[in-house]
Amino acid sequence: MNRIVFAFLVAIGLIACSKNKTYEYIEVVNKKSIFDEVTTEELEPEKIKALNDTLAYLKAFRTFTFSEKIHKDVAKIAGESFTEPIRFRLLSSDGIAINPDALGDLTLELTSIRTDVYSDDQVPVSNIDSAVIKRLISKFRIKKDEFDPRGLTWIYHKASPIYLNRNGVFCYFAVKENQPLTLRLRIQYHADDWLFFKKVQFSVDQVPFEFYPSSIETDHGSGNIWEWSDDELQGDDLKMIKDIAYAKNVKMKLIGRQYYKIKTLSNKQISAIKDALELFEAMGGST
Repeated sequence: MNRIVFAFLVAIGLIACSKNKTYEYIEVVNKKSIFDEVTTEELEPEKIKALNDTLAYLKAFRTFTFSEKIHKDVAKIAGESFTEPIRFRLLSSDGIAINPDALGDLTLELTSIRTDVYSDDQVPVSNIDSAVIKRLISKFRIKKDEFDPRGLTWIYHKASPIYLNRNGVFCYFAVKENQPLTLRLRIQYHADDWLFFKKVQFSVDQVPFEFYPSSIETDHGSGNIWEWSDDELQGDDLKMIKDIAYAKNVKMKLIGRQYYKIKTLSNKQISAIKDALELFEAMGGST
């Protein structure tokens, strides 16, 4: 390509870019709070640049379709989605709403965009076992923290304690969009005397394992104390949990500064760990 032709093409590109107009895309959603209250809200406007109203509307429609797909994926995987996109508005730089009816027949273009977005599955179907999800999901409670900027949905077994001032050992995990994150292990110790446990030993069908929590939190009140750890499971720790999930007898030894406490996991606790592991894997979680 000679320099004159190249310069001409660059000039054309610059002219085209300079003619781009700025629009505001505003998504309207139904939000469900942790108290099951549903409110309709407008999200923060997003800037869209396009040569004309038609191209801007097609860009806006693609953005909305992506939001719609994420909502459906989250509901499919987690059983519930707390933010449902219901419509969008597109405003010109003058604040005037763009009326799609005035843009002509866009049926083919909109259909093509929807087909393209929905064909791009973020989680391969082969990684999801819908039969296992259907069998297990009713055993879990699903909690969305509306103040969490990461937009995580937390999945806990109904057999696990709701509050920290209860004894317990259980697994749980979070789902972001439609992808399960790392499986976690929480250990909670509740008593009237401090233990200050730093290490945990497990006897899994008489096979020993050692677990070192990354940190231990403590609190107290009304003459009682509680200590707890909360860790991502990886490597040998993940293998330990798999063995616990399918064990017949599991004992846990909390080793403190001076003393220790031995607890036997109940069949209910072992079964809940197994359910959490199976649901995590069925939703596409990697173990």
